[in-house]
Amino acid sequence: MEETHICVVDRDGVVMHEARARSTPESIKSALAKAPACRQVVFETGRMAPMLYHGLTERGSASRAGRLTKR
Repeated sequence: MEETHICVVDRDGVVMHEARARSTPESIKSALAKAPACRQVVFETGRMAPMLYHGLTERGSASRAGRLTKR
């Protein structure tokens, strides 16, 4: 996966910020720095989840792997 789509939402699910970044912890952290403050980073589980989780955690971003569900 070369690119990650980033979507920051508030508690009510209202989109506050959208961005795209290379699929590396450094690029994702940089993109999140331009967004409103986040308390958690949640991402879809998949083959890159462990690398992103550890990479973002090492860089000080609170993160947890999650599973996106259809509503």
